[in-house]
Amino acid sequence: MKLYSTQPLNEASVVQIAEGFAARVTRVALLCLEGELGAGKSTFARAWIRAVSGEIDVPSPTFSLVQEYRYRECALSLYHGDLYRVRSAMEVEGIGLPEMFQDGVCLIEWASRTPEIFADLMAPVAHLEFSVSDPDLRQLRLRSSDPWWQGVAEGLDMVRVDD
Repeated sequence: MKLYSTQPLNEASVVQIAEGFAARVTRVALLCLEGELGAGKSTFARAWIRAVSGEIDVPSPTFSLVQEYRYRECALSLYHGDLYRVRSAMEVEGIGLPEMFQDGVCLIEWASRTPEIFADLMAPVAHLEFSVSDPDLRQLRLRSSDPWWQGVAEGLDMVRVDD
């Protein structure tokens, strides 16, 4: 497992790095977004969605659990999920989320609520952890054992912080 980190970022910089991820992630992949409420997960996801789909109004999937978008530049789906209100893996399986992992880019907030559904995925998986270092600053740390995700982090000038 390798760990990469950003410097503390303001909201505009969180949007910029999300746009950077969006430009580089154009294949089936899963990015789990973790962090406390208000840490920047939704800001990041909305910026990514706007960058690839052109959508202006990007509602939270808190109640619908998943929203689907389309990449403008390629025939790829983008799924934005929010598992904050999920109580069991059965709820997630019932809406077909595991199948979505096979045909699109998935940005999943609060993935740690049902870690068992992510156990046997073939898609490259990374975890992006958001932490609040100051009321106006966020730090992002990407963890992944997948070399492809590690290349994405390095392409965004994230600093490797593990051995």
